[in-house]
Amino acid sequence: MATLIALLFAVTFEAHSPNYALEVTSGETAKIVLTDLQNHAVLVSEEVAWTGPSAEIARDFGDRHAVIRVYRSGNFVSASADIEQGEMLVDSIRAGCSLGAKRVHIPANGALRVGGNVQAPKLVDRVEPAYSAEARKARISGIVIVEARIDESGRVTDAMVVKPLPFGLSEAALDAVKQWRFEPGTLDGKPVPVVFNVTVNFKLDSGTAAAPSPY
Repeated sequence: MATLIALLFAVTFEAHSPNYALEVTSGETAKIVLTDLQNHAVLVSEEVAWTGPSAEIARDFGDRHAVIRVYRSGNFVSASADIEQGEMLVDSIRAGCSLGAKRVHIPANGALRVGGNVQAPKLVDRVEPAYSAEARKARISGIVIVEARIDESGRVTDAMVVKPLPFGLSEAALDAVKQWRFEPGTLDGKPVPVVFNVTVNFKLDSGTAAAPSPY
């Protein structure tokens, strides 16, 4: 499990396998440390500048090759380390954390939250989100939660990501959800606009699946 230490605008998190530990400090730059846990040798200790949403380091040590990638999207930072020996992937580490920004919700503008006499809308037509090549390469999986405002006709009129994933998956989920159609939510049997959470599940082995869920 990643360990989070927030300091001003920097965040430090780490993850490890039985053989290696990966530590990343992300702020104005990204400091990356990869340690061999068998002999406690520091294999990589470098600071890289953010020139875009991602940065990468590739290094050789002995007969092994390490590729380390860091990525930031909004308030989420993630990192991966793949250790290769020849053509074989011998170890892989994934870590990520949120910067802990205050959560923001879509303005209700007359829409109701699901619960009580307010019934949830039902998904009737959806566009599948794309699994980005970069996310597949980094072997990123997990869920994106999108908060959506659904009007009386079942159209999504506003949406925002409240739980992100890196490497373009948040954007893919958001773009897809905006195209979905629902049977509208109801109050006492009458259609009403509602604010509703949708969970988009990205799985490497079986593409994507999505399920709406009440907030």
